[in-house]
Amino acid sequence: MSKLGSALSAKVNLEAEISKRLEAAGVSVSELELQNRVFHNKCLTQQTKIKVYKAVVLPILLDGSEAWTTHSHNRRALEKFHNRMVRSLLGTKWQDRHTMNSVYKQTKTRSR
Repeated sequence: MSKLGSALSAKVNLEAEISKRLEAAGVSVSELELQNRVFHNKCLTQQTKIKVYKAVVLPILLDGSEAWTTHSHNRRALEKFHNRMVRSLLGTKWQDRHTMNSVYKQTKTRSR
């Protein structure tokens, strides 16, 4: 698993940092086998899956984000990953036509 830290850019933008965070969060899901062992495990409750997501994946995705000055395209990239993960926790697809507000309500999460 990659180490956390900040990616500095001479252009003073967050593109490299956002990409690094998205990659690290995705790697954490695959390397720790969270997708198979936790998120698709029918023996675990939805509440447990959400707690694991909040404890393991979100800190990797959002580490240091308090200091970021994000643009709308940066937020959309982070929200896209978050939305995909939250839908995965519920076992729904975007084709199921659930609004994100209803998904957030079910999982007791919110848009980041």
